[in-house]
Amino acid sequence: IVGTDIIPNSVPGINANISITYTADAEYYYDATDNTVRISEETEVPNGSLLAITSFSSHDVYRIKTKVFVGTDQLESNVQVGQGFDILGFDTSSYEGSSSVVVLDTAYPIDNDQTNASKILVSVNGRKMAPKYDYTIVEGVDDETGLKTSKVKLADSILINDTTVIVVTWTSAKEYKVASTFQIFKDMNDSLSYNRLSINESTVLAQNLNLSDTEIFVEDGSKLPDPNTELGIPGVVFVNAERIVYYTKSGNTLGQIRRGTSGTGALSTHKAGDLVIDVSERTVIPGGGNVVWYDKGDSNPSNGAGLQSASTDQAKFITEKKGIVVSRSSIDPDINTYIEDGYVEVGYVE
Repeated sequence: IVGTDIIPNSVPGINANISITYTADAEYYYDATDNTVRISEETEVPNGSLLAITSFSSHDVYRIKTKVFVGTDQLESNVQVGQGFDILGFDTSSYEGSSSVVVLDTAYPIDNDQTNASKILVSVNGRKMAPKYDYTIVEGVDDETGLKTSKVKLADSILINDTTVIVVTWTSAKEYKVASTFQIFKDMNDSLSYNRLSINESTVLAQNLNLSDTEIFVEDGSKLPDPNTELGIPGVVFVNAERIVYYTKSGNTLGQIRRGTSGTGALSTHKAGDLVIDVSERTVIPGGGNVVWYDKGDSNPSNGAGLQSASTDQAKFITEKKGIVVSRSSIDPDINTYIEDGYVEVGYVE
C-alpha cells in the first residue's frame, strides 16, 4: 500500500481484495480483531444509556470496485516482428534478424466475472464514456495462469498519452437482484409449508369477497394456476390471512371455492383491491425446511452472502421471480389486530 501509514497484519496475496475503511472522524467503528464495536473517545455515552446495534451479514451486495489508470505504461507489451524480406536482394545470407516493437493495447483489466459493458462506468480525463460505443468488454485467457480475463477496451478514436487518467468502476456480475419473498405457514395440524410469494403469481380482488359468496372475481386470472380436476388438485390462494382453495377457474373467476381452510379464519368481507396470492403446488420451495438454503461456508452453515447470491436450488427458485412485499398496508386493517389500544405509545409499532 503506497502513500499511507497502513501496515497490514499479514501480507495479502496476489490479486487479493483489500478493503480500506476511513475511521478518523467516525463516531464508532467495528474492530475485527476482537469482534467488537468501539465508540469514539470524543463521543459521550452517559451511564445507563441504551446502545442499539444493527448488523448486516453482507451489506456490500453490489461489490463495487474502482480502478484508476494513469498514462500508458501498464498497456505496453513487446512483440517480436520478423523483418520479412532481406535488405539485400538475391543474396545467399540469411535474414538479418527480427525487431521488437512496442504495442499499445488500450484495454484495462477488471474482474473476470463482469462482461456487461452497461454495468461498467468509464471516464477518460473526467469525461464519461458511452458503453458499447466508446468502450467494449474483451474476454480472454491469461497466458501464465490460464484463468479467464475481462478487460475494458477503449475505441481506437480515443487517444491515450502519458498523463491520461482513466477511471473504471464496475459491479460484480452476482449483484443484488429484485426483492424475493417466501412464506412459512403452519396449519392447524402442525404441518409446515414453504412457498414462494411472487408478484408474477399474484393478483387482486376485482370486487368485494363476502362470506356468502361462492365465486371469487380477480383482476387478472392468468396469474393464478388452473386446478387439476382429473387428479382433484385445487388451486390455493391467500387473501389477507385466509387460505382459500378453488376447483374451477374461468377467465378471471374462481369457482367451487372452500373458505378458511387449514385452520385460517374466514373474514366476513375482503375488499376489492386486496391481494390474492398463489400458494399452490407450483410455488412450493423444493426441500422445504429439510435442507440449508444458503451456500455453505468453510466452517459455517452459511458463507454470509445471503439468499440473493446463493446457488442452491432453493435460492434459485425463490429469486427466479420478483417478490411481493406483504405489509400491514397490504392487509385489511380490521384483521389480525394483536395490540390493544393504549398498550404502547402511539407510533411505537408501525
